[in-house]
Amino acid sequence: MRHFPLVLGRCALLVNDLHQRTLEPTSPSYAPAAVGAVERLLPLLAFCRAHGVPTVFALIAPPNWRRTELRAQAPGEPPEVIAAQAVSPLARALGPEPGDFVFEKPPISGLWHDTPVDGYLRERGRDIVLVAGVTLQFGCDTTVRDAYNRGYQVAALRDCCAGRAMADEGWGPVAEDEVERVCFTIWARWFARVLTAADALAELRAQAPEKE
Repeated sequence: MRHFPLVLGRCALLVNDLHQRTLEPTSPSYAPAAVGAVERLLPLLAFCRAHGVPTVFALIAPPNWRRTELRAQAPGEPPEVIAAQAVSPLARALGPEPGDFVFEKPPISGLWHDTPVDGYLRERGRDIVLVAGVTLQFGCDTTVRDAYNRGYQVAALRDCCAGRAMADEGWGPVAEDEVERVCFTIWARWFARVLTAADALAELRAQAPEKE
């Protein structure tokens, strides 16, 4: 099992696909597990924003997305795309806030390929990434593996990575808890330190007592 300390000045929080499409029950992309994931993520997110830990939000681009249309939102400027989508109470609670870095990414992907994230983090000296979002076995899994392969230390927030049950594709259906068990076991073996958001918050908070 991988283990390393979370260092406040080296961390960034990466949030994959947690926005209106996955949080609103009327959306075809609604992920029920994402609701609890956001609720558990909010205290850590608030701490990161208050203590200068970069917070990065990846959004699912529209269906007609093309590589040349990739849009990155500069920190300090509220992104219109989020504002238009954040109609559910949880999406509004999630943000964004002026210091967040928000961008649209290729559909069905993680946070790295054809995105500005790597450069954004390296410019700020951040080499430890805390990963949250949906879907556990798709975007989050790709994000965790790609981050590890790029040389980052990865802290996967297991209670903030929401999975989905999977229909039978020829080998039988896969329940949500089975998806979690396999993904977290693989991550812990090779790619990431797997912990809860509360554990990550406690470890980071201990390094900044003067601001609490």
